[in-house]
Amino acid sequence: MSSKIDLDNLTYLKGIKSYREFVEKEFLNILESVSGKKAIIIDPDLVGALSLILEIPVLKEHNVDKLIPLSSEPFKTQIKKLVFLVRPQMSSMKKVADQIIQHEQNQTKKDSVEQNFYVFFVPRVTIICKKILEQLGVSGSVIYGEFHLDLIPFDEDVYSLANEKAFRDFVLGDISSLYYISRALVNIQSFIGIIPEIYYMGKHSKILSEMLLRMRQESDLDDSLTPQVKYLVIVDRENDLLTPMVTQLNYEGMIDELYGISHTLVELDPNVLGKEGKIEKEKAILNSNDLLFSELRDLNMALVSPFLVKKARSVSSQYDTRKQARNIGDLKNFIKKLPNIQREHASLGTHVSLTMDIGAKTTGNSDFLERLDYELNLLVESQQCDDYIEDCIAQQKDLISVLRILCLQSMVIGGFKNKKFDFFRNEIIQTYGYRHVFTLDSLEQLGMLKKSEGRSKRGFAQIRKSLDLIDENYENTKHFSSVHSGYAPQIIKLVQILFNSNQGYNVFKDLANNFYTPDVGRKRQEISIQAKEEMKENTEKHVCMVFFVGGVTFAEISAIRILNQMEQTGVHFVIGTTHITNGNKIIESTFEKVEDNILQKKKDEFLRNKKIRLREKQQEQLQKQLLKKEKQEKGKKKN
Repeated sequence: MSSKIDLDNLTYLKGIKSYREFVEKEFLNILESVSGKKAIIIDPDLVGALSLILEIPVLKEHNVDKLIPLSSEPFKTQIKKLVFLVRPQMSSMKKVADQIIQHEQNQTKKDSVEQNFYVFFVPRVTIICKKILEQLGVSGSVIYGEFHLDLIPFDEDVYSLANEKAFRDFVLGDISSLYYISRALVNIQSFIGIIPEIYYMGKHSKILSEMLLRMRQESDLDDSLTPQVKYLVIVDRENDLLTPMVTQLNYEGMIDELYGISHTLVELDPNVLGKEGKIEKEKAILNSNDLLFSELRDLNMALVSPFLVKKARSVSSQYDTRKQARNIGDLKNFIKKLPNIQREHASLGTHVSLTMDIGAKTTGNSDFLERLDYELNLLVESQQCDDYIEDCIAQQKDLISVLRILCLQSMVIGGFKNKKFDFFRNEIIQTYGYRHVFTLDSLEQLGMLKKSEGRSKRGFAQIRKSLDLIDENYENTKHFSSVHSGYAPQIIKLVQILFNSNQGYNVFKDLANNFYTPDVGRKRQEISIQAKEEMKENTEKHVCMVFFVGGVTFAEISAIRILNQMEQTGVHFVIGTTHITNGNKIIESTFEKVEDNILQKKKDEFLRNKKIRLREKQQEQLQKQLLKKEKQEKGKKKN
């Protein structure tokens, strides 16, 4: 099965197939521009993204002899043309320079060949990267180019820039990713038509919407093309950092939590799939090319096993039809269906094995159940779990896991009191290392971990009530809150309100302004009279792309799919995003590699501040004792 999604039978966004073919053709033209046999040295982050655009055998047809992951480790090759395919990031430039210098040095040897070097940046070359290569002494040896790998179809309804570092860039204050997003959205409109209505929510989304309109005016988009998407809703991930901290409980989300999904691929130990004796990890493709997975992915984990039992009976009954064949015609029909039955059988085996392993790690694991219980109590009743968090730190449990529950509690209760905040901060630094002073600073900057500012009218308790986020009867109502066993993702709830005929934009704007951000608004893009008329004649649902700036979780993607099935809005939703994320990735993005000298300074500062706080506390206690003694003496004099 291919990780490249089949787009032949799309109901919505039919222009996406042409768009992907255009991107594939652009890449093949790049390969053709470098004549002869060549090796591609590719940024590891781009391998998965490229596989979603074209099949690896296509590379061989265009004289690509080797595909080598970019690293600082030297490699030997006699191939004359070396093509680097990289993101415009400083860390990648050092690796590119190391490889080129290594190969240039080898060219002085008698048995070496003269080599040419090409660096193609994805999605565009930057001045700073060229300067870095120049400073490293290799720019004169390099021919530069660009490959505009923009929105990639991860599935029929999910389109991503696959920029895993986007959220971290935003954390560090770098908003250059907004340019790439804007250009990607302009480019895709050449194939799906101009999107007439744009809504935004968040500071980055506002900037993006303005850039989008400006770029559209500078481009030559055809405004007579019938829009395949009527609405674009752009939302900042930073509006809701609470939801990704909650454990994903839909099937695809749970796979991502436990094993990690990258570009629709999950790597599994052979024993998970019942393949004993093998050493190398097995790769499983998770997209709607697998019809069984497309039925499973959005289900709450409690419903997965019963569904698989039912499906196993169905597959078994399909095999049994061969026994009922009465003539050669019946047998021929069975043989015709056999490849599909066998594919479904193989898929069933994979998902049964995977579900059993998930069960052992979750419902069969008391630690997991305990954590889940604390999470749900926090979400439903704002019930704090200080003792549990303290125990996790004392047992030195995985730091990312500890920080997820700590940040979740902080965001639910509106922050910790000063004393408790300092306590948890000190415990984490002393248990996990002084380098995490930077991690905690970043989490505080994002508002994920903070000190309490007293009772707030904009806290989670008010959001929970105003947005009706909790549905304890989710199993019977088939509500999208099932992705978190009763808790509805906040952004999806706001999108539902925006397109609900009884609520709409004004209610959406009031809620967003009250609880999330002052940067909420809408803009329009003009289209031709002909395009407007054709849109009116369209009998299908209008399409809305919900674009997440800073990442979307698999649970949120499933929630949007379930919202489509609820049929309350008259709109069909698809997802656009910078990348697919989860709580672990968001926490990990705040980790920093710190030089030893900087770390020592931070450690000294931490210890110095600790001494100051201790001295202040001692002085405070001494002052209390003096006041108490003074009162006692006054009492004696009166007597």
